[in-house]
Amino acid sequence: MAGVKTNFWGWDSPLIQKAVAELSGRTRGRHAIDLSDTLIIVPTAESSRRLREALAVEAATRDAAVMAPWVWHPEQCLLPEEDRRRTATATQCLLAWVRVLQEGDLARLTKLFPSLPERRSIRWMSGMARTFIDLQSALGAAGLQFADVAASEHAEADRERWVELTVLERAFEKVIGAMSRIPPQRMKRERALAPVLPPEGRRVVVIGVADAPPLFNRWLTNAAAACEVSVVVQAPKQAASGFSATGRPLGTHWGERADVIVPIDDAQLHIECDPAAQARKAEDLLPGLLVLGRTAVGVCDAETAAHLQDLLAAEDVRAYEPGGTSAGLHAFMQLATLWMDLVQTSSWKTFAALLRIPEFARLFAISDWEAGRLLRLADDFADARLPADLDSALTLLSHPEDDHQRTRLDALRAALEQTIGSVADFKSQPLPAAIRTLMVRLYGGQPFRVTDPHEGALMELTTAWIQIADALATDAALTGARLDGADALALSVELLADKQLSDPRGDVDLVIQGWLELLWEPAENLVVLGCNEESLPGIFISHPFLPDRLRQALGLPCQATRYARDAYLLKAIASQRAASGALHLLCGQWSERGDALRPSRLLFLCEDKTLSQRVNHLFPKHGAESAMRQPPRTWSWKLKPRAVAATKTDTISVSRLNAYLSCPFRFYLSRELHMDSVDPGKAEMSPGEFGNLIHAAFKALADAEPMRDCVDETKLAAFLCDVTARECARLYGPCLPFPVRLQLESAVQRLHAAASVEAAHRAQGWRTQHAEFGIGGEDDAQPLIIGTRKLVGTIDRIDQRGDEILILDFKTRETAVPPTEAHLTKLSAAKAATAEEWLLHCNADGKTCAWTDLQLPLYVRAWALRHAGPIHAGYFHLPTNVQDTGIALWDELDDNALQSALSCATQTVARIDQRIHWPPNEDVKYDDYESLFAGYPVEEVVDATVLIAQQKEAAR
Repeated sequence: MAGVKTNFWGWDSPLIQKAVAELSGRTRGRHAIDLSDTLIIVPTAESSRRLREALAVEAATRDAAVMAPWVWHPEQCLLPEEDRRRTATATQCLLAWVRVLQEGDLARLTKLFPSLPERRSIRWMSGMARTFIDLQSALGAAGLQFADVAASEHAEADRERWVELTVLERAFEKVIGAMSRIPPQRMKRERALAPVLPPEGRRVVVIGVADAPPLFNRWLTNAAAACEVSVVVQAPKQAASGFSATGRPLGTHWGERADVIVPIDDAQLHIECDPAAQARKAEDLLPGLLVLGRTAVGVCDAETAAHLQDLLAAEDVRAYEPGGTSAGLHAFMQLATLWMDLVQTSSWKTFAALLRIPEFARLFAISDWEAGRLLRLADDFADARLPADLDSALTLLSHPEDDHQRTRLDALRAALEQTIGSVADFKSQPLPAAIRTLMVRLYGGQPFRVTDPHEGALMELTTAWIQIADALATDAALTGARLDGADALALSVELLADKQLSDPRGDVDLVIQGWLELLWEPAENLVVLGCNEESLPGIFISHPFLPDRLRQALGLPCQATRYARDAYLLKAIASQRAASGALHLLCGQWSERGDALRPSRLLFLCEDKTLSQRVNHLFPKHGAESAMRQPPRTWSWKLKPRAVAATKTDTISVSRLNAYLSCPFRFYLSRELHMDSVDPGKAEMSPGEFGNLIHAAFKALADAEPMRDCVDETKLAAFLCDVTARECARLYGPCLPFPVRLQLESAVQRLHAAASVEAAHRAQGWRTQHAEFGIGGEDDAQPLIIGTRKLVGTIDRIDQRGDEILILDFKTRETAVPPTEAHLTKLSAAKAATAEEWLLHCNADGKTCAWTDLQLPLYVRAWALRHAGPIHAGYFHLPTNVQDTGIALWDELDDNALQSALSCATQTVARIDQRIHWPPNEDVKYDDYESLFAGYPVEEVVDATVLIAQQKEAAR
């Protein structure tokens, strides 16, 4: 390149040290280091900061001043500050594209839009706008526009699409031009033709820029016509043929087919299971390296960086990431996103999620304790009444099930009314004013500590959201994009999530460098994590318009240029530390999501004779298998159930007995600690609530005297369905949520089938004597005593025919399970030999079974105290498949089975009284605590010391 001088500094010393020596040596002998006439171009903003800092340190050692140079990176050269004032902003570009998509006749662009959405929502338009902006930026790296690609021989296969893109881009430029602004990529092209240098700039020095965009080469050539330009490459002079005039590594010398040898051995390469294991390995390496000298850390992927940050924070090591953190990771983004959804949909589910955020509770001016109580009220109300949105919730709250409920729910009603008012107020204001009002209400009375990282980020985000809203309001008017309140709100949250939070450096112990920063790292020892193919050199994601083949043909950055760049950088980083210092490269076998990862191809840049050994090292024979077997996390602590006072009661229910039989420990969690899960997004009846709906219908049928002797299945069905519909409306409001409507339809189908069974049952002479009959209450003169307690419960239905009694339990399971299978589980010989004897029963076939349910036998024993005649028991099945609807009797429920069930119940009560809740049963059908144990055996997760001590104390 004419007028550009290329210098090779070798790699025997760190680049930044060489840069300081060369730049300060130019003014040797003077009292000041005068670089005021110099523009230095470095690859990134962080390398710019480091160079300035290093020059200041050098001046201090000389006891001299620094006439600081101008230090830019390539993007600043192509778009300097004075040009930015004339250039369309990112928001303006986005809205200009939105207007083009709103007003364009897209139906004519059939190659670009073979099918259009029925409604061009703001989400669709902003997504398309981002795609077009990214495409403009990718092409702009080489100074190209859509029209250039359309005219290129390389786009022959997709030319029609590029022609249609050109039509849209011209419309976009027209919108930008009407604002008296210039599109960013055009401004860069103009600046590349006519470079602007800093005031008094006399020379340009490009240092260590290995990946400048192609357009920068044009800028550099034109700058060389006006001043002295030199390019510095950290490589020996004999490697000069491997670099372009601007210092870019050439594929012929650094590509996959080139003979590149990186001076690293197997001992420097570490294969770890996953990101967490890589972070732990780095933590293990650091102490030994720090003893040897200055040590730095670099990361190539965000997953590993997050784990490393957590580990270092746990050790009180203050770490700093120059790249900052994504706003999307901050808790405030959850609040903003949920608020947006609430404003747009009035969803109860969103309201319930917001109640879990402490800041939202400030809207109601309540304490933390009151906020917790309010949340519990909301969860209980939603679980019982299934509100779909705020208005339906308010309607249901206005019609509580009883007066007690009305008083109890006053606080929830007040919070709901206030929220509805806040949403209405938000909608009534322009977006900037609405967000300001909301921020004042949420945080107005809260003192902020700027020094606190979380609170500092919160201040930055709240300020940014208001600024984004202001920009959207102003720029929408300028561009002519039509944004209603909902569109503007959605777009503001979307733009806020894209923001990178600035991470205040402060006084830190360790800077976590990105890959491109490591060339500028002078530390003797370096640990680099995430050296996997997916991150280094990385994989260009398949682009809908720019596949890698087309990128390469158009002279754009592509997979080949990325590989050449990173092969050179790895060689330079390793060569700096080949004589002294240490370099350790870590890669993982699995991602955080469990996806298999590959070691970077760059790690195989070794001599041919050692390649097979390197392959074996990077692909250990048993590494992948052991990694798959290894759980993603290990327990650093165990759950410790607290001690609770013994339950003082003289009653026992069948449900409690069955819960204990299922698992003594889970019984402790549910019945002693009262632990239960909450589903704030619940939108349909639970199986139990669906069953209660059926029970209510049959209870009404039993209580309706005119229907007592009815055997007409049509009338029976009409009655049952009418009661069910009215009960649904009472519980869930006149406008039922869609899932509940489906469940009601299912109930109607089942009740029609049940009416036929009921009519036939009555025709056989059976009549209902009691429905929902309670036993074991204070007025029960003949309770069934089990051990130290009396049995309490509710028998669904008791029918009578002559002196015969039939106890029925309604079952609305998906499939019909015979009573004997529901109550008893057959055991293999091996399991029977190890099972506890008190659980066992030998059935009529001589098979050994274990009791899992005691309901029907105990109800029969309880009713036998009131009735001397024969008593039968069974299920009234109303399953999903209505063809299986029917009454199933337990014919084998003889005296032997009844006595065995009573004996099992007696032993169960005794064990509950003795507080025997350990060990757990790992073989449970339905585990409500599955998420608590995270898939691990309970005994690995729980420290049962307290439970075992309670058992020993109760046994004394």
